[in-house]
Amino acid sequence: MSPELIDQQNMALHLAQLDEQPYTLGQLQESYQAAKAINYHRGMVIALRNIAYFYTVQPNPEQALQHLRKALNLAKKMHLVELLGGLNHEIANTYLSLGNYARAQDFWINCLEFAAELKDAPLFVKAYVGIGGIFLAHQNYALALQYQDKALFYATEIKDARLTIELHMNRASTLYRLKYFDAALAVLQHIHQAAEDSSNITWKSEIHTYLGMVHLEMGRMPEATTELNLGLQFAQQGGGLWCSALNALSLGRLYLYLQKNDEAKQWLLIALDKARQFNATSLIQDAHQLLESLYETEGNFALALEHHLQYNQTTLNALQNDMGHKRAQKVDPELKTLTDLLQLESCRLRYQRSRPTT
Repeated sequence: MSPELIDQQNMALHLAQLDEQPYTLGQLQESYQAAKAINYHRGMVIALRNIAYFYTVQPNPEQALQHLRKALNLAKKMHLVELLGGLNHEIANTYLSLGNYARAQDFWINCLEFAAELKDAPLFVKAYVGIGGIFLAHQNYALALQYQDKALFYATEIKDARLTIELHMNRASTLYRLKYFDAALAVLQHIHQAAEDSSNITWKSEIHTYLGMVHLEMGRMPEATTELNLGLQFAQQGGGLWCSALNALSLGRLYLYLQKNDEAKQWLLIALDKARQFNATSLIQDAHQLLESLYETEGNFALALEHHLQYNQTTLNALQNDMGHKRAQKVDPELKTLTDLLQLESCRLRYQRSRPTT
């Protein structure tokens, strides 16, 4: 197979991945072997990147990282400079999904350097979105929004409908977390039709779920119910684990508002199970907090305390994972641990005081 045909095959497979069309791991591996057989290094790198994307969607971030590292090393060795920035971005995204924010930050800084060197607007967008994602993970939503705005600024140079939708979706999520609900609603309504017109099931699920979340916070229960159920339908059609977990969490929150504890419990436990499958720290924390609140209102203080402990353990695990790199935390870890222990002890005492005496 010629390099031109390999490029065409790699591109066709990647478009199938993006459009959620059928393809197999075997096809991706065949493309890599075809490039390897003629020593076509660029084709090998792109095929490895496609294989990594397959594992990212599974999700199997460890396997994705292994293939991306192999692609990066080959691209460096063969001086494929035009591919290095994108690979740094994808490796950073994978570290972010693993909760290793410090390593993600390192690779996004590399990505920014390549963007500046190559004057590459799409690469600037990826790097700024990524760094914004780190601030989101640390719940610094104001700074996250600043970096998302930087990404949107560079995105004006790129006529890419897919990218525009994703950037606005990220921005709406951050505005929601900042409790700027009117602004979040305006952004979602701005991209709603474009998402509906696309074939991307994930976008459809995500936008309806976020619309439901915003309506819920604004006290519009009928609209919230309608949108969250639409989000659920698309999630069940193949919207992916992220959308399924977010939608289940939001349905749990809705039923809590409606004081339907059994339904709320069912959806929150589903959300927790799905979020654990891809180690979504923020979703896991939210589910534990809501379940803690639910069990406390029911007087089941043992289960409430269990979810509080699991929330703290999730937070501590994320902190320890991030602190595995010397630049991960600027706060004193001993002080942070002491504060967590004091909060835990306070919570234990509160539940002990609340427990009925026999």
